[in-house]
Amino acid sequence: MKKDRQKLAIEDTGCKTSFLRLIWEHKITGTILSVIILLAFWSLISFLIPIFVPTPLATFKSMYTLIVQGQLLSYTLITIYRILVGWIIGVVIGITTGWLIGQSSLFKKIVDPYTNFFRFIPPIIWVTMFIIWFGYTELMRFSLVAYATLVICVIHGTAGMVSIPEEKIRAALNVGVKGWELFWKVKIPAALPEAFIGMRVGMSNSFMTIVAVEMLTASSGLGYLSWVSKMYFRLDYVFCSIIILGLAGLIIDAIFKKVFGKILFRYDVKF
Repeated sequence: MKKDRQKLAIEDTGCKTSFLRLIWEHKITGTILSVIILLAFWSLISFLIPIFVPTPLATFKSMYTLIVQGQLLSYTLITIYRILVGWIIGVVIGITTGWLIGQSSLFKKIVDPYTNFFRFIPPIIWVTMFIIWFGYTELMRFSLVAYATLVICVIHGTAGMVSIPEEKIRAALNVGVKGWELFWKVKIPAALPEAFIGMRVGMSNSFMTIVAVEMLTASSGLGYLSWVSKMYFRLDYVFCSIIILGLAGLIIDAIFKKVFGKILFRYDVKF
């Protein structure tokens, strides 16, 4: 009898463990649990140091206020606009340059040293020079975001081109594919996976860059909102900026993976 009870207890514990694991591993319930844990931890920190960390409730109330006033939506849209324009410019120039470096040894000798030089220089250090060159304009902000994206895309574009298996190139040559046809039909599809990794990394760099740029040079955007809120010690507004930036990044990355994943599935590009 005692053994039967112990067996039932073990089976009951195993069922509970399996049920909890099922809840945690499920996509929706797992995400909900993760958010609950985060909010609980956030609430604890705000309780311990209320001066420096606003509560979740205070933050979401402030977010609602900013939405009603129209500031949050307009600032979010202008920030995303600056990111996307600069990112697209950086991607087009960067990936093209990277592929050309990987394709031409002469071009590699000319450009590669500059790529290795500029990749160690953070975009924010160029703010002063870009202000002198372009003034406090959107062109200046686009250019800084493009710079942050470009260097990363050049590196990944080059890596994708030089890491193409030799067997794939030989197979194409054996069936008569050569020259620019080899470049367009074989090398570019093979280099796409690495290129799209560079695009995603470049996107995160764009987010980081635009916030710093808006703090220093803009009168709109989420970076500006965070900077101005700091002066009035409105940390709830600062947290609003952080949350919206993170959510915007998650949404853009999800759309990026969904759209380009379907388009480039034929090239074996997986996210």
